[in-house]
Parts: sequence; C-alpha cells; structure tokens
Amino acid sequence: MMNTPEKLLQLDGLCKSIRTKTLRAKNIPVLQDISFDVQMGDIVGIIGVNGAGKSTLLKTIMGFLAPSSGNIELASGVRIGYLPENPYYYDYLTLKELLWFAARASGMSSAAFQETFPEIVRRVGLSGKKSGRLRTFSKGMTQRAGLAAAIIHNPDLVILDEPMSGLDPIGRKLFFDLILDLKIMGKTILFCSHILTDVERLCDHVLVMHQGRIQEHIHKTDLEMTGHLQVLLEPSQQASDWLASLPPAMHVLPEKNGFHCLLSDLDRILKEFTQKHIRIESMEAPKQSLEDLFWQITRSAETGGV
Repeated sequence: MMNTPEKLLQLDGLCKSIRTKTLRAKNIPVLQDISFDVQMGDIVGIIGVNGAGKSTLLKTIMGFLAPSSGNIELASGVRIGYLPENPYYYDYLTLKELLWFAARASGMSSAAFQETFPEIVRRVGLSGKKSGRLRTFSKGMTQRAGLAAAIIHNPDLVILDEPMSGLDPIGRKLFFDLILDLKIMGKTILFCSHILTDVERLCDHVLVMHQGRIQEHIHKTDLEMTGHLQVLLEPSQQASDWLASLPPAMHVLPEKNGFHCLLSDLDRILKEFTQKHIRIESMEAPKQSLEDLFWQITRSAETGGV
C-alpha cells in the first residue's frame, strides 16, 4: 500500500475582507474562497499581478491577519519560518544579535544557537558579516539575513514573500540554491514571486491568483508539454506531396520540412505515413512556459473565460 504524502497545511474556503475607512464604510473582499493543500517536502509558488492577494494570503496563513471565514489547518507540531517582502530590523543590531533574537523567539536554547549559528550564516553567504551592523548591509545582504532569521530554528515549513525581489543576479542565484537545499533537507516551502522563470524551475506546484481567487493550480508536469508535437520529416517526394495536400481530417499546421500537430492525432498520422512510406526525421514536444500559461489564465479570468 502506497503512503499518502502528509499534509502540512490545508486551506478550506478561506475568505478575507477589509473594511474601508470612509463615511460609507464597506467590506472589500481581498481573498475569496481559497482552498488548497501543501504536502510535506513540496515547493509551492504563488504568482499573480500586483493586488492579486498574494501577500494578504501569506499574512493570513501566518496569523497576522484574521480570516473573515474559512479554515486554516496546520499539521500538529509544525514549525514555521517566515520572511516578509520588505523585512525591517533594528539597524543597530549585528547579524548575530538579530539571529539570536529570532532563535530565542522560536524557543531555541543558547547552546543550540551557538551550534547552529556558524552553519546558517555560511549557507546564506554572510560568514564574514557575523558582527556587522545591519545598517551597513545592502538590500541583498538584508534579504539573506532575513532568510537566516527565518530558518535558524530549523522550521518544517518556510514561507517567503517575494524573497528575490530587488536582488541582483548573484543574490537571486544564492536564494535559488538555498531553496533547493531546503527541499533536499525535506523542508516544505511556500512562497510568492513575480520572477516566473525562478518559480517555474523551483516549484512542484504553482497557484495562479487573480482578484483574490485561485484561478489555476498548475503541477510541474503541466508544463512539460503543450499537447502539440513538432515533427520534422525526412526529405522525400512523398513527404513533399503529403505536406502540399494535407488530408482535411487531420489538424496539421505545416512548416518548412515538417509540421505541428496535436498529440491526439499522432496515431492517425503515423498510419498515413506507413501507407505512403514517409519517414520522420525527428519529433519534439515543445515545453509550455509558465509565463505563457500565466498570461493565458490571467487574460481568461479578466474576460470571464471568453
């Protein structure tokens, strides 16, 4: 019997409204009927345009905002690490003082902190800044210090709000590798980002948000092929004749020396080729990018699926 992956986090019908501070005060829905699970060991990315509700969702999961309705359930004993989008720390603190504060707030003992501290700062690339004041840190260094504070207590679930925002390519690469390292260690990561290429490469699951709703739940296998096949034919008179007069029953888009077709039509095409002695030189299923899929979903949501 196969083991079912453990659910670390489960949301069911989560809604959040914010009351306006005007003479005619009214409730504005920010999150609407959000439901999804996060399994142990997965990396889950949340994407959406500005104002989609991504940060509000993370803050509600963290308990900083109370939901208007719906349920949020965490597995028993789950420890959480959190990095906000724009972390602000007392800039007179040193890196070690910041991490000691985070460690104590998470219930770590002094002995456990002293043992963990050197390895954590090494992993975030700040070994040379252990005693550096935060006021001297760049944007990227502050982000890395924030990540160290989020994982100093060895959490099971790490929640990151735009962790790569404003970072240079070196900082992005470091964060990217750290997230992969956390996955290898068995950690579960939930994060939102505008950098779709990083989300596509990192995530097992991607949630597309728009106007406070989850519009689509994309699994990484959904990005592996588009449902179309690109076929290159071995040059021959038979192949040229076939391309010049394609059978009307087949949905084929001709190209130079080949064509695109639906995977579902492949069997019929191969039978046709066998009869006409046409040879295939190569076949490839083009990968659909997350960016393409994201814009398709967002535009569909804005037009009501029209």
